[in-house]
Amino acid sequence: MIPEEHKEMFYRKDPTFHNEKTLTVYQGGSIETLLSLKNGQLAISGSSQNNKLVICDINVPDEQKFRVVAEFTDHSSTITGLIELSKSTRLISCGIDKSIFIYDINEKEAPKT
Repeated sequence: MIPEEHKEMFYRKDPTFHNEKTLTVYQGGSIETLLSLKNGQLAISGSSQNNKLVICDINVPDEQKFRVVAEFTDHSSTITGLIELSKSTRLISCGIDKSIFIYDINEKEAPKT
């Protein structure tokens, strides 16, 4: 627990910061990992309540929504890590279920395990 008098050291108060938008695209469970992809999309993974990996397009004209472009439910437990390979369109996920899945996010093909 951080003493109240030391919180200023850890929490920066920026009066110029304003939240652009708050949206709900991930239903059921908490969000575990976010990854901004090279193609302008956002990868979101969640807790063991749904074990989902969701790919969203965040550059849609309607500022109130993200467009879900893909959903994967291959993990049987919480997804704890996401990485995008730098020279390809592949996204790798790993989780508490001791599985690693490789997705081609342009092809939206079945994952490789």
